[in-house]
Amino acid sequence: PFENEKMGLGLNVQSDQLGPTTNTFVDISYSYQINVSSNTKLSFGIDVGGSFLNVDFSKGDFENPGEPILGRQQINEFYPTLGAGLFLYQDKWYFGASAPNFLPGGLYNDDVAQVLDDKLQFNIIGGYVFDLSEKLKLKPAFLANFISGAPVTANLSANFLINGVLTAGASYRFDNAISGLVGFQISNSMFAGYSYDYNTNPIGQYNNGSHEIILKFYVGRGSRTKKDKIENLKGKPKQIDSPRFF
Repeated sequence: PFENEKMGLGLNVQSDQLGPTTNTFVDISYSYQINVSSNTKLSFGIDVGGSFLNVDFSKGDFENPGEPILGRQQINEFYPTLGAGLFLYQDKWYFGASAPNFLPGGLYNDDVAQVLDDKLQFNIIGGYVFDLSEKLKLKPAFLANFISGAPVTANLSANFLINGVLTAGASYRFDNAISGLVGFQISNSMFAGYSYDYNTNPIGQYNNGSHEIILKFYVGRGSRTKKDKIENLKGKPKQIDSPRFF
């Protein structure tokens, strides 16, 4: 976030590797925020970037080595991405909608085999924070994903925040998976956590679930508990905290 609390700038770099395929995404995002009321804010965002796709067919063994596409050995392509979204929130709740890429398309070879097919999708999120006691908060939330030509994916979750430092909760993805999460706020600028995800669909018969280690680093938050309290007393705004993390 910028100091004027109206604009923000972000960078996202993500690399996915699966078999002979490497897909690297690089995106730059910009947001602008307006005050809908004295305690409600609305942020608009746009995301511009692209994906670098690399497929090396010399890696791995294939069930049908005679497929014509394997003769290409290597594919290197770039395709642009353009996304946008909005985020409406107060201190206790949030609601958002986004489309990660308005430029869906496919990358195909001349021999009919499909390498990559990117579909237009929309995401909707929302959540609310309940103060159960002075030291206990509960945040139920949802995520719905709409992809062209595919069934709607829905996720429900509930996280408890205990004493402001310990997070514990669970989530359920309809007809797909259930997961649990536990995390600890080590300091004002560092969070560590662990989650376990188990498939409830037929794929669950062939695996034992997946494990995820989570590390978060908050730049510039080290003095929030001291300096920001003083700044608030002077009438100056504190650093922006995302309501998705209480």
